[in-house]
Amino acid sequence: MSRRSWNLISWLLLVIWVTCGVLNMSHLRVALLTSYGADLTAPAWLYVTLRGLNTRRPRTGIGALVGRTPEIAGSLIVLGSTATEVSQLWWPHGLFPGIFDPLDIAAYFSGVGVCYALDRAFPIEESPPGAGLTG
Repeated sequence: MSRRSWNLISWLLLVIWVTCGVLNMSHLRVALLTSYGADLTAPAWLYVTLRGLNTRRPRTGIGALVGRTPEIAGSLIVLGSTATEVSQLWWPHGLFPGIFDPLDIAAYFSGVGVCYALDRAFPIEESPPGAGLTG
């Protein structure tokens, strides 16, 4: 897959994620979209962004550390997302308020899993330094 394809995927995930947030904040319920849309798209968008799949800029900071490999990025994002969900069992009004739902965890795995599978199956070929430059 090309960076252009990943960029399109990134924007699509972001638009769905923000739309779900707006619908939820407006107290509008749209079946599965408002129940699981953000849980599916937010971790997936984070994966694409931290891996730097949607940009040619070099990753810096946390992106360089977490996004170094598909395995590190996928594992840490799913673990972090799952931790926020599990925290709702013991601290329902805490930092991540809500009601524990195991289907949210399934959505995290699904969104990140699809991005991980595409990342592994179709790696972006990096251009060698100086490629495309004329002198």
